[in-house]
Amino acid sequence: MKRIILFIFIFALMLTAIGCKKDDTSESDILESDVDTTAENVADTDDIDILVFDDISEEVTTVDESVVEIVGSNTADDINTIEEAGGADGLFDSVGILADWTEDEKKSYAEEMAKEGIIVTYNDDRSTTLQYEDGTTVVQTPDGNFTMVGENGEFGQIGGSWPENEYTKLVSEPQSGTLLTATIDSAGFSAIYSGCDISYALTYADIVKNLGFNLDVVSDDSMYDSGVYSFTGSNKNGDTVSVNYLSEAFVITIVLSK
Repeated sequence: MKRIILFIFIFALMLTAIGCKKDDTSESDILESDVDTTAENVADTDDIDILVFDDISEEVTTVDESVVEIVGSNTADDINTIEEAGGADGLFDSVGILADWTEDEKKSYAEEMAKEGIIVTYNDDRSTTLQYEDGTTVVQTPDGNFTMVGENGEFGQIGGSWPENEYTKLVSEPQSGTLLTATIDSAGFSAIYSGCDISYALTYADIVKNLGFNLDVVSDDSMYDSGVYSFTGSNKNGDTVSVNYLSEAFVITIVLSK
């Protein structure tokens, strides 16, 4: 199943970035022009799901088919989605820290986002909460990272630390690279690291095997020299861990047995 939570999360982040965007134009001009235009284009959230998420999920255009065969369509789609959002730098840099805005800027931003049905709350701990009409909650932490909880309990984060949950307790925290995103939805858990060498993907696969994921092992290093690697293994309980490397991104996927 598609990890749709990543698409939703990044779209929510990009919508937030529109309000955060700053240039030589005045703050009020940006909020009135850019955000209002967005309101016209994405007023219906049902249309957003069809228009944005389904279209993106069907396109694996920037990844060669031979690579998709190795790493799988989920990993290829996730990498495509991140690259379309500007890559690692785009995710971290597209939105400033809202807590650092002036009081007038915060007020104007909250008013404009309210027109989209998004309630902005500036918290005493310098975090900022965005509450969407569908129940989705996005929080920017004081250090600029983001977390998201969807209406059905889906979880996402951009930046931050290796999360602790029922999935990650089965494996070790990676010791190389920087956590880019982590998500949980009906397809399981996925974490994407940037700044990691492909050799560590093989090292981590060995670590995973030593933790008991040494059944039904499928490993493919046929495109190692091109920066592509894949490993999948299961444990005696039927839980599965996949380790993929693509486009200088290290991807860990964990699926629990039903």
